[in-house]
Amino acid sequence: MRSMKRCSCLLTIAFLACPSMAHALTHARAADNIAYGAVQALGYDGVGVITAVIDTAYVYQGHATFYTAVDNTTSRVTKLGYYGGAMGWGGHPTAVGGIIGGLGLGDGTYMGIAPRAQIWSASTSGKEPDIRQAYLDFSAPDSQGKSCQIYAMSLAAQQSDGGQYTLTAFVDWMATNRNSLIAVPAGNSGSYIWVPGGNYNQITVGGLDASGLHYDSILAHGPTSDGRSKPDILAPSASVWLPGLDAAPNDYYLNPGPYTSIATPFVTGVAALVREYGDQHSWTWDPRVAKAVILNGATKLKGWTHTSTQPLDEYQGAGRLNAEWTVYNYAAGEQAPGAIARRGWDLCTFKGNQTETYTFSTTAKAGYIISATMDWWRWCSPTDDNLLGYNWQVTKFKNLDLYLYNSSNQIVAQSTSTVDSVEHIFFKVSAQDTYHLSVKMASGHSYDCEIYALAWNTLVPGDANGDGKVDISDITMWQEHYDPTGLVDNIWTFGDWNGDGKVDGADLALWQANYDPTGSGLAQPLTAAQVMAMIDLSATPGAEAYLSGVPEPATLGLLALGSLGLRALRRRRR
Repeated sequence: MRSMKRCSCLLTIAFLACPSMAHALTHARAADNIAYGAVQALGYDGVGVITAVIDTAYVYQGHATFYTAVDNTTSRVTKLGYYGGAMGWGGHPTAVGGIIGGLGLGDGTYMGIAPRAQIWSASTSGKEPDIRQAYLDFSAPDSQGKSCQIYAMSLAAQQSDGGQYTLTAFVDWMATNRNSLIAVPAGNSGSYIWVPGGNYNQITVGGLDASGLHYDSILAHGPTSDGRSKPDILAPSASVWLPGLDAAPNDYYLNPGPYTSIATPFVTGVAALVREYGDQHSWTWDPRVAKAVILNGATKLKGWTHTSTQPLDEYQGAGRLNAEWTVYNYAAGEQAPGAIARRGWDLCTFKGNQTETYTFSTTAKAGYIISATMDWWRWCSPTDDNLLGYNWQVTKFKNLDLYLYNSSNQIVAQSTSTVDSVEHIFFKVSAQDTYHLSVKMASGHSYDCEIYALAWNTLVPGDANGDGKVDISDITMWQEHYDPTGLVDNIWTFGDWNGDGKVDGADLALWQANYDPTGSGLAQPLTAAQVMAMIDLSATPGAEAYLSGVPEPATLGLLALGSLGLRALRRRRR
């Protein structure tokens, strides 16, 4: 058991507000490089979900972005509790709330992640006891039996956090005792993680640069002082449109960034979408499962790396937040050990003297990627039963390992960190085979029980949006990002399915070979003529060279028509 450091420091806001600006941007969902618009298009918008913003002022409930609809003035923001902060609303919490659940202008511009979610707002002094009291009050059922279990706290203390501060222990306690998921910022500078970003049970968020394709090197990154992988994930932190700082109903401004307090509520909003889907299907909410699918749904950016003992990248974490991949992973449903589909998740009560095995029921071909993420809790408690005090200890932390085996029962990938409460496998298949995942207790740990969440997904080359299908929507993404010379840093969601940094005909050939519009797991390869009839090859010069077969005269005629601009699918200018 380890004792916690006393930490009663004033938390500093990890965000600096810039002056209000006129809204000049007109295209929808600026900074939506995390695919939340695609989830909203499926009909999920956070309705019925309660989220909370813990800050040093209130979210401005009178801003039109928080109305329940564009034609009335009923706000979805509720001011609950005063804990020594500003008596009025503030620009910083309003910006955070807008990212979680802003309605925007009603035309798709400036829209938040979950624009029908409820937002509870607390104004705290920024001191630790006040922050903890806000969490305790918000997470306890009110007179109507309502409580909050999904939070954004874009506050942090600029001190290196190895998980030993009392506030860090407290936010871990919020998971185990109040079933809550809290997104916190990694910090705005330094090669260390700020307090309480060194937690085990919550999600620590790092920031992307304005391009959305790189970690911003100005911002804080891990590993933590005790060697754990942090941040957990990356989200937009620069060039984000936010609700304005005055009472004008349609006022928005562009945050130049980068600030990890801006990145943090993106994760909160995606968690709200996950919660909404689960609630609609009567699934029990569990923050371990939410964390597992959010991390497993992340998009790997250029330079992402890990080892068998370091589960996440020390700059990127699991990668860039991807709402669409996350929700599809969660929607696949819970599946117990045994035969499993290509994607899904499980919440398992694990006895340390056994092995839990998950066997993929479909064969994985060369080029497929098997991704799996497992997380579990560190258990903390105050030694004097005082939740607002400073005497805390770790009461339990078990260490689990995750392995991937082939059909010959050989280990092909493993995640065996001795310090993290997350394990992650990201394995590119080199030979067609049937694989299985195994969960084991690490050697040296007692054979006690522990509950873990495990999420998995098999990425098929050609499936850009992660919906389990290889169809026309994926080739649209490929064509929009066509880049045969590799001028930009291309990734899987752009159509770079072979990982060579280019979006070109070689990737088109993979889409052609893996075409599977029903998501059955059984490819229906297309002929060259069929592919040419679907896309505008005039916008992708040279791509046809990669198609199998010899074009017939009729196919060449289709290609000529494409050069006249008669194809339905056109490559948009980037």
